[in-house]
Amino acid sequence: MTDQSAAAPEPTNTDAVQLWQNQSIPAYRLSPTALATVEYEHTRLRVGVTIKSAVMLLGLVFAVYKAVTVDQALLRLGAVAFAIAFGRVLYTLQRTRRGDTETIAADRAGAGLAAPLLVHYRAALVRERDRLSGRRLWMPFAISIPAGFAVMIILARTQPVLERYLAIELTVFSTAMPLALLYGRWQGRRYQAHIDLLDAFTSEPH
Repeated sequence: MTDQSAAAPEPTNTDAVQLWQNQSIPAYRLSPTALATVEYEHTRLRVGVTIKSAVMLLGLVFAVYKAVTVDQALLRLGAVAFAIAFGRVLYTLQRTRRGDTETIAADRAGAGLAAPLLVHYRAALVRERDRLSGRRLWMPFAISIPAGFAVMIILARTQPVLERYLAIELTVFSTAMPLALLYGRWQGRRYQAHIDLLDAFTSEPH
């Protein structure tokens, strides 16, 4: 006898999000103030993704430029590592943007019917939470931290005149990277808290 349960695919997080979005949702009504708040937070999230994407793109272009122009092989390798880290973050951010291209202008139709807006906002929160969890969060740091240390140590040995400035940069780098990682984890938890609030709201009778 064939074990059919063993052949059934495990549900993924993407499947869960699609199921949540596609299910029949009643037309929740929000007050004008609450609706404006949700719309503001949604817009703020989308603008934040756009700004982060621009910063990552600039970092990627600079890293590629250095990888092409530097002479030393180890410095070139470090620049390539930074380019990979910037590119990976940019890729995940662009996936978030492509998944959030729905406009929210129509969500104001029907005297404040807010269900579409809540669905779009929750989906954007889920994508950002997933981007800031697990391998998607720590992989860029795992690439860029060793590369940063290697580049600065090599520069300190080959450019003694820059040793004092590189020591300052190394201290700042050593402090900033762990803080950035902790900040990313905090943001992921913050997005999860917003998701929980939305789920609590949609589970209550209105």
